[in-house]
Amino acid sequence: MKNKEKIIGLLNFEGDVLKLKKVDDNEFVIYDQWDSIVEILTFDELSDFFDGNRTLIDSESNKWNWANQHHNAKVRFKKLFNYLK
Repeated sequence: MKNKEKIIGLLNFEGDVLKLKKVDDNEFVIYDQWDSIVEILTFDELSDFFDGNRTLIDSESNKWNWANQHHNAKVRFKKLFNYLK
C-alpha cells in the first residue's frame, strides 16, 4: 500500500480552504486555510457535513456547507473514499 496522505484538501479555491485529517475510524479533524482547527467530528458528523446537513464555520467566520460548494472545488469522490477507508 502507498503511503497514505495524512491530510487531504476537501475544498479548494486557489488553495485548500478546508482540509481533513483522519485521526482514527471515528475521529476526524477539519482545518481551515490558516491551519486552525474548525471542528473535530465523528464519522456520523462528517457524513452529515458531506450530506449538506452540517455547516462548518472557520476561524475567519466563513460558513462552509458542502451542498452549496461548486463541484470543481470539492475533493474527488474516489480520493475521499480511498482516504476514509
